[in-house]
Amino acid sequence: MKSKKKYTQSLGYQRFISLALIAFPIFCSALYAQTAATLTTVSPTTISDTTQPIQLEEVIVTAKELPAPTSTSLIDRKAMRHLQPSSFADLVSLLPGRQVTTPSLNYANTLTLRQTGTPMDGYSISSLGVGFNIDGVPLDVNSNMQSTVGTGMIITPQSNYADEKRNTTRSGVDMRTIATDDIETVEIIRGIPSVKFGDISSGVVTIHRQKGYTPLRARAKADGFSKLFYVGKGFELTENRLKLNFSLDYLDSQPDPRNSFENYKRYTASARAEKRFDTENPLTWNFSIDYTGTIDKEKRDPDVGFDRYDAYQSTYNNIRIANGLSWEFPKTFFKALALKTSYSQSFDRIEQDKWVQITNARPVFTNTEAGEFYGVFSDPHYVSHLLVDGKPLHLYADLSTTSYKLFSGYRNELLIGLTYNYNKNNGLGQVYDLAHPPSPEMDTRPRAFKSIPAMQDMAFYVEEQLEKTFWHTQFLVRAGLRANTLLGLDSRYALHNKVCFDPRVNMKVTFPKIEFANQKALSISLTAGWGKHSKLPTQEMLYPQDKYEDFVQLNYYHSQKAYRQLHYKTYIFPQVNYSIMPAVNSKAEVRLGLEYDHHSLFITYFDERMQSGFRKMSDYHKVFYKKYDATGLNHNAITAPPLVENLPYTVQDALILSDMESNGSAIDKQGVEFQYSSKRLQLLNTRFTLSGAWFHSLYYNSLPVYRPADKDIINNRKYYNLGVYPEMEKYDCEQLQTSLVADTYLPELHLITSVRCDLTWYVINSSPSLSRVPTHYISEDGVRHPYTATEASDPVLQWLIRPTTISLSDRTPLSMNIHLKISKEFYKYFTLSIYVNNLFNFYEDYRVNRQYINRRGLINPYFGMEMNISLGKSKLAN
Repeated sequence: MKSKKKYTQSLGYQRFISLALIAFPIFCSALYAQTAATLTTVSPTTISDTTQPIQLEEVIVTAKELPAPTSTSLIDRKAMRHLQPSSFADLVSLLPGRQVTTPSLNYANTLTLRQTGTPMDGYSISSLGVGFNIDGVPLDVNSNMQSTVGTGMIITPQSNYADEKRNTTRSGVDMRTIATDDIETVEIIRGIPSVKFGDISSGVVTIHRQKGYTPLRARAKADGFSKLFYVGKGFELTENRLKLNFSLDYLDSQPDPRNSFENYKRYTASARAEKRFDTENPLTWNFSIDYTGTIDKEKRDPDVGFDRYDAYQSTYNNIRIANGLSWEFPKTFFKALALKTSYSQSFDRIEQDKWVQITNARPVFTNTEAGEFYGVFSDPHYVSHLLVDGKPLHLYADLSTTSYKLFSGYRNELLIGLTYNYNKNNGLGQVYDLAHPPSPEMDTRPRAFKSIPAMQDMAFYVEEQLEKTFWHTQFLVRAGLRANTLLGLDSRYALHNKVCFDPRVNMKVTFPKIEFANQKALSISLTAGWGKHSKLPTQEMLYPQDKYEDFVQLNYYHSQKAYRQLHYKTYIFPQVNYSIMPAVNSKAEVRLGLEYDHHSLFITYFDERMQSGFRKMSDYHKVFYKKYDATGLNHNAITAPPLVENLPYTVQDALILSDMESNGSAIDKQGVEFQYSSKRLQLLNTRFTLSGAWFHSLYYNSLPVYRPADKDIINNRKYYNLGVYPEMEKYDCEQLQTSLVADTYLPELHLITSVRCDLTWYVINSSPSLSRVPTHYISEDGVRHPYTATEASDPVLQWLIRPTTISLSDRTPLSMNIHLKISKEFYKYFTLSIYVNNLFNFYEDYRVNRQYINRRGLINPYFGMEMNISLGKSKLAN
């Protein structure tokens, strides 16, 4: 008898046994079924096989740390089925340092990696910089401009603004739109990814969907807040080398079952095919067409209040068509050539109805050009109708080639590729009646998205990976360079014809195994990496909307409507920043990996520095306008509205602030991530997984900020001086969190159970004391001056000194939540799963500013169940 081991990525070690002249019963134990084969032997022989214990170890219901050259979490089909997710957002709880949370499907669910704290606006680059790829094709959001204008609108009491909580124009992919039932595996790269991934700053999520035969499977899930239905089937025509997969998905969610006026729905459909042509140079063709539709709506109860007209509805419809061609050339230097293309077209609409009530006589501005105009007074109350129509189009193409070569004991892998992206929004943009705007204080006018130039970017990347074994020690080095550039930009942009380089390098050292007397070995590996990651500005950042500043020069309100008169002057300020650059994040990490007899431990230290995150900052403009004096009019004798040509006036100077996209946000991240996974205890087949992280995140502004004086009206005159403050905000956040999962797999009972304990040991949010004395100031004539002791004692300029912030620190102590999940198979084809989140919780009381904080009852249990029907080869763990 001969035995040898062969390694495969998906199955680990498979044992192949060659037998000669023997025959006896062999029972091969699979996950659920046993098959027997009868052989004969000429002599008594005993053979023991350990296939079943090895396969038991492969049943993993948590995220697994991959032994890759950078920190990567793998979530496979088994873990997802046991987790029972409603959307991709539920999978995030499996990452180190994350915990199980109650789904919030009435809010946009975006992904941040390796950070803690929720600072103010201006730091959304953390989620915007996370790239999502499905079957090798990116989900691009650079042309998303779906956002309302005017002041926000709160519809549901004790909730956030209707548009703000759903807006993702600056925060990346909304994970609610990604269904999980077709996913085979997910890899979340938290460290330094390959240079083939671009336009990212935080990390990469790669999703691989099922291909080939799958039984007809239906899934129905229900909990207190949502209902989900799914059906899918896969075919594999072996003779034709063809694979086909089809699926449908529907999700209906209400954040509060008592409130039927707020609802989120998702519809998805997918058809995928893979065809292989066996020729001299084998060719594989992949094709997919996917549809995703969502309806996110909220409206006021019509039986409550005058604002019963308030309603908000956001719809999203996307069609994505992807093609992939992969050629193999075994006899040439370049062994493989791959071409990926995709076409993505979305149809987005926001429809908002808002009750607007005016408390005093206010003008309404209907012009779209700069200049001086006569105006009219606004209606005292009205219903504003706003439509935001977006049609983002994304075209993608990637051509790459790979070479494999062995020389002098080195295994060399060379990757070269070229990527092209085209983004254009062909929507109508913001559509509303200028006489009835969404809010009285409007500083914009409607803009058609289709008038905005297209955004095109191209990238070239090259990567070399070398592997070599010295003295039983394996060395792996992966180094690459990515060059990005934006095409077709106006020559005034700093990015015009500029190429941005992202170098990245990873190294892994696998030391010789340490053998023990029990014939078991300890494997030790060490990985390290460093790299730059650049996120390009989005289309809205490159081409922001103009700001309209309207100065009322005459507001003559007569008791008789026919004699009223308004006159105003409009300035238009372009808010484009031609100096904007990509947001660049510099990452470094070191990881230690230990593996022994199905036990594994990974510990990672990381350090990330970003000084150029996107945020809106203020720019100033010097303007002047007239103030007409109508005090000399005889109000009882006039027979027509007064004309400004007949009135005296004075000229007023002013400094106006406008928003300008800039690279003024800084985020520093440090932390330690760890994950330990034990061997299954043979008595109950139980595995323990301990994961967690210590995160330290620092948020602050990296560019000076302009602010007006706290007191700008002195002796009945308004002053427009501006202070320049280098440090305006700083948030220091720290957290230590661990999760312990005990999962038990009983194949005889077709049962998987898991108990998870989430422990947040502490959370610290602090803001250090900052001096608010400006270093410079901008006078009303637009000139920049140093701010000295003389200005600090000036009766007008002294008000530019803002109150010094008080050092604040809030330490939240221990909190614990325990969650339970159970999956049981019945009659081969049915699997029933239930889960109870927050089954038990403990929140330690604490004091803040001498105030006692009791957190009992803060979290309520959240439970649900689902039924899976699989009409084919059914395996609970698959």
